[in-house]
Amino acid sequence: MISRIISPGDRLEITKVVSEKKRKQLEEENSVFAKTLISQVYDVIDETQLKIAMPIVEGRVIPLPVNERFDVCFYTNGGLYKSGFTVIERYKENGLYVLVIDLIYELKKFQRRQYYRFECVLEVDFVKVDEEFLKNEVDDYILDEKFDETPKQRGIIMDISGGGIRFVSDEKLEKNSVVLLKLDLVFNDNQRLKIIMGKVLSSNKTKNNTGMYEQRIEYCDIKGAIREKIIKYIFEQERKMRHRE
Repeated sequence: MISRIISPGDRLEITKVVSEKKRKQLEEENSVFAKTLISQVYDVIDETQLKIAMPIVEGRVIPLPVNERFDVCFYTNGGLYKSGFTVIERYKENGLYVLVIDLIYELKKFQRRQYYRFECVLEVDFVKVDEEFLKNEVDDYILDEKFDETPKQRGIIMDISGGGIRFVSDEKLEKNSVVLLKLDLVFNDNQRLKIIMGKVLSSNKTKNNTGMYEQRIEYCDIKGAIREKIIKYIFEQERKMRHRE
């Protein structure tokens, strides 16, 4: 039953179904339909129809064309689900721009390596750890203790996802080295995130500031519950942004 999978407030990603040739043309025209559009569920009407928000890009409402086909990925409490839909109605309801969509095939659960990256500006404290530390079994207490006793560096997060973060700082980090990250993420329930271990994928000078380095970090040995909290944080921040818009 669709209502057992999808709930109001669930985030979704929309992509227009077009040929590869048409997609390249849309990209050349810098069309919004060449990109992944972000929206959220307002209501579950029945087993195939949903009400969703019209996507917003750079403060502009994007009314998806009626009867055209789109692919959709739902981010639910039970994981990621994929389907396709057509728009059957568009209107404004209680000050909100709404689309009524009709799913054209059954929801399919799937896994993907890439996580949606949420652009933001947040501070992050991190410490470098050596190989000897990694040889020992570590738990939350050991991570906290190691972080507290090690000289800290600070960076500015540029984007965050369920798979890692990208931040800038003033020191080049060695590729494949490991850092402990303290992400100051505050949730609606006032919970805060604990220390996370991450592996350096790359560390390159920024284009605009030769004294700074862009660090790409992938979480390692992260618990599923912690990853879900990060994804939950991203959802919460997007909802706040949509509400302000």
